[in-house]
Amino acid sequence: MGGGKGVGVGLRTGESDKREIGLPAHLVFSALEAAILNVLARLGRAFLTSGAHTVASPTDTCQPCLERAPRWPAHHDRLALRASAPDAGASVSGTTHQGYNNTMMTPSDKHSLSYQEQMARRLTATARHQQQLDKEFPPVDRVYDGFYQLLAPSSIEHGVYFLGAGGIVASTLTLSLSAGAQREANTIWLTAPDGHRLARLPDKPAQRLRAHLARDWHITALIAAVYYHAQSRGVSVEVAFICWDKSCVALAVFSHNIADRLASGDHAGLELSQEQLVRVLKSQGRWFLTKSTPYPPDEMGRVLYRKRRSGSERLAAYALRHRWGCTVLASLFFLVVLLALAAAIWVIVGF
Repeated sequence: MGGGKGVGVGLRTGESDKREIGLPAHLVFSALEAAILNVLARLGRAFLTSGAHTVASPTDTCQPCLERAPRWPAHHDRLALRASAPDAGASVSGTTHQGYNNTMMTPSDKHSLSYQEQMARRLTATARHQQQLDKEFPPVDRVYDGFYQLLAPSSIEHGVYFLGAGGIVASTLTLSLSAGAQREANTIWLTAPDGHRLARLPDKPAQRLRAHLARDWHITALIAAVYYHAQSRGVSVEVAFICWDKSCVALAVFSHNIADRLASGDHAGLELSQEQLVRVLKSQGRWFLTKSTPYPPDEMGRVLYRKRRSGSERLAAYALRHRWGCTVLASLFFLVVLLALAAAIWVIVGF
């Protein structure tokens, strides 16, 4: 011992030399601690790789405990078995090693399913849901049809009609079948409320509408926009045709909502997909948020004359529906305008 300041460690340097070299105590304790930790680490690695540990199989554990036990995904199980297998080249897929049953994970656990199996189940559930909707709701082509058509009036006088109160956006026009010669027997005309023929439909949209009339569908023709041609001084009108089966009351409400969108200047889309039809029928026609469609492409000399209703046009439209209250209000409105103009003229002339 060197003056009581260290722990004596005997180092023999010869037969007659028995001197002791004094070392600090903290160095000795650090060396012992490192040696103990090294031994424990080696024992742990030997225990983990020896295969002496086992995992209880489902038959050795009660079912409630097995259900509450955490489960790894399948690829984690395979990695664990490969690490613990004595032969690294041995195949462990679908086998039992050291009491571990690889079929412990049931298909009900989502982690035990591969990505392909999960996608297959989702596609199957989606297909079943679509089949259920098809049974509950009819196909869209059997109950609904909608499209736009650009038409030219049959005469200049009829073009002037669309430039006036008869061409208010979202106004309803009437369809009439021609009862003339054989060549004109299938002709469809758009007529005004007073019965005058305004425009003749081309053959393709006329054939489309005749098929709907044969099914006894309801057809609504709404003015969507009015165009003026500067070069020819003519007028063309875009008409929205909304056709639906009379048994679907929700589509009638949908048609009124589309008319309100047209009156506000929104060129609403008329075509419906099957998913959109289901939304319309489920909401009793209150869903009408179809995507807006662009107006027909511009042409040289064609000007968009009217695409929405103004305040005075709304009053005029209500008056045309023989609503006497609106008729009185419209008359008073125009009377006030005339009196204001007369007063302005009197003031200017008087001064």
